[in-house]
Amino acid sequence: MLTVELNPAQVAKLQRAIEGTKRKLRKELHIAVNKTAKKVQGVVVNAIYQELATTKKQIRKVTAVHRAKTIYDPARVVVKKEKRLPLKAFKPRQTRKGVSYRISRTKGRKTVQGGFMGPRPGVTAPRLYGHAWKRKGKSRLPIQKLHAVSPWGVFVKRGMRGPVTIDGRKELIKQVDRRIRFITLKKQGTI
Repeated sequence: MLTVELNPAQVAKLQRAIEGTKRKLRKELHIAVNKTAKKVQGVVVNAIYQELATTKKQIRKVTAVHRAKTIYDPARVVVKKEKRLPLKAFKPRQTRKGVSYRISRTKGRKTVQGGFMGPRPGVTAPRLYGHAWKRKGKSRLPIQKLHAVSPWGVFVKRGMRGPVTIDGRKELIKQVDRRIRFITLKKQGTI
């Protein structure tokens, strides 16, 4: 879990900014923390995207933001551990030898020998929904869907937690400053 703490000087500055208004300190902090969590989710998605040759949309599906509702329930950015992306997400192509795919952005394509996506190369079977499959034995059935790596595994194995924590701290400071500036301008009647 990613932990980012507030700067006491910033909290005091925010407290002075809301004096004379009907705003509450906890609510303003929750707004800043939740916006920070949303931005950190984007940082996590971008970090994983730099490693995996798939779309950000596919990676975002296995991440989630749990918003802070009370002071005892902090905001969290979660990369789901159990989700492995199907090989379909990595632009597989059926060749004569099997199914060719590319998982890493830094490495070349690999092939699953005997894999298939349709009746012949270049033709995708609609009933297989674009997924890559492989037979379990010598007979035609059963078949198994092919999966690739887990974004969670990439996040942990590549040690992305440290850089994301640093970005989260910077973003939280920025979001609290934005709340202070917004409240001050609102009090002055500029906005």
